[in-house]
Amino acid sequence: MVGTTLELAGFVCETGPDALPEAVRHAGRRAFLNFLGCAFGGASEEAVGIAAALADAMSGPRTATAARPARRDGRELPERHGAGL
Repeated sequence: MVGTTLELAGFVCETGPDALPEAVRHAGRRAFLNFLGCAFGGASEEAVGIAAALADAMSGPRTATAARPARRDGRELPERHGAGL
């Protein structure tokens, strides 16, 4: 498996974007924007808070820091919401 992973990583690193057809690049851009829209759109859902609380309870001590964004209503988000920014 490691050899396959290294081979794939080498291919990705050595292949420039011009090697891909425009239709593939366009689909990649659309998929990335779709991911961002879903991530930002769903970030305030209750299920995300539940998953974040579970991950927080199961994780080790915090060693990284990040700025905490403000909510649209001006209140600060819990610290765990700033970790991905």
